[in-house]
Amino acid sequence: MGDKFKKSRFYERINRGFMVVTTIFLFLVFVVGAGLIEGREIDFWMMLYTDHATQNKLIKELTTEFAAETGIKVNYEFINWAQAREKMTMLSLGAEAPDVADMFWSYTFSDLGRGKYGPMPIEEYIDDYIPDLEERWFASSLVDVKYKGHLYGIPWRIDVRPLVYRKDFAEEAGLDPNSLSTWDDLVTWGEKLTKRDASGKVIRWGVGIGGDLAQYFYNWIWQAGGSFMNEDYTEPTLDSEAGREALQFLVDLVHKYKIAPIDPALDPSYDWGAEYVAGHLAILPVTGSLKKFIEQNAPHLTNVTVAREPLKKKVRVSFQGAGYFGLLYGVKDLDAAMQWLSFLARTDVQLRLAKALGQLTPCK
Repeated sequence: MGDKFKKSRFYERINRGFMVVTTIFLFLVFVVGAGLIEGREIDFWMMLYTDHATQNKLIKELTTEFAAETGIKVNYEFINWAQAREKMTMLSLGAEAPDVADMFWSYTFSDLGRGKYGPMPIEEYIDDYIPDLEERWFASSLVDVKYKGHLYGIPWRIDVRPLVYRKDFAEEAGLDPNSLSTWDDLVTWGEKLTKRDASGKVIRWGVGIGGDLAQYFYNWIWQAGGSFMNEDYTEPTLDSEAGREALQFLVDLVHKYKIAPIDPALDPSYDWGAEYVAGHLAILPVTGSLKKFIEQNAPHLTNVTVAREPLKKKVRVSFQGAGYFGLLYGVKDLDAAMQWLSFLARTDVQLRLAKALGQLTPCK
């Protein structure tokens, strides 16, 4: 009896163990299939728009919420703007890329990638994941993600270019803060706002003229009545009367009137925002949103900083550009990437991104 009892207990334990293992196995099959445990991951790059702590807190919250809903883990990395052009250029030439990224210049990098690398068209998936894109986004922002019949992503920020200046500096110089309107006004203001010490060294420039990117020249040539390309976009029109007039005006601000620094055009590390906050620049004719930067770095300047319509020569012209979230060629899990894009496209998420990062949203 003893041996039979022991064998019976032995087989009972085996059966019980088998049932436990089987149950665990079936559970794992279910949860893996449902995406409820680690197994689906995507990589996400995003440029840094504010201090790291603020942006990291927001993106960590969003990725955590997304993982709870879908079981998909998002590994994220922030890219400094000083590296953004180089990073996008390299991945559009075949360097290792994330699955989803915060991007810009879809037309430039999609051409560079030649349908093999870089930005990946998503128009065939958009109806399944974000069917209301056309209704919820301003049409002007979608221009930046539509190119040669393809759709490359969802815009999430609008970069507009106002005229920004220090009202307190203007009042100290006896200038009417509302009188800055034309190129001639800019010269007058610049001459009165440029300050030098006893040795003649400039301690505050009256005018900042932008940086080393072509986009800093857009406003000037348009305001002079010109353009970069002809109407068919087949020939450049920089070498025109308007192009020469605009370029000569910028040269004169630096060399003739001596009211603007040459540094931004020569030094990629030049930080116009820091110079403005430090009181080394009085006027920024071509710049993006400064509000969040001032609130975080120099709140005492909030009430003395004015942002208004751009200058005028022949016409008064500015522009906007849209940064966007999109997929890249080589994406490992297309469905997971599109789910993340759909999550980022939610109106409440768009609003959270705009508020935390100080951006204007193109989502209605």
